[in-house]
Amino acid sequence: MDIEKHGQLLNGLGQYYGSAVMSQKNRPKKMDYFDFVVSEVHGLRIKELNDLRAQRKKVIGAFCIYAPEELAYAADATMVGLCGGADFSVPELKLFYPETYVH
Repeated sequence: MDIEKHGQLLNGLGQYYGSAVMSQKNRPKKMDYFDFVVSEVHGLRIKELNDLRAQRKKVIGAFCIYAPEELAYAADATMVGLCGGADFSVPELKLFYPETYVH
């Protein structure tokens, strides 16, 4: 993982989320839980995955819109969403796998 690019992605997402989502007028109070999840997706979620790994549990990475999470549950595993909407790593993929890259 390119930590610098990942940091750039998180900075951009945080700014976007704040300006586009959190600034909405009359935002329902019940959205607090969702906001918490979004704010901790790269914190508590990473701890959760490391804990699962320490317990030798299965973790499956998948693009959430392509594989339903129920498939992971059926395999007694936890699904980690890979962001299909963020293509910041596409240039690196082309470098490593130019013969299989299709866009």
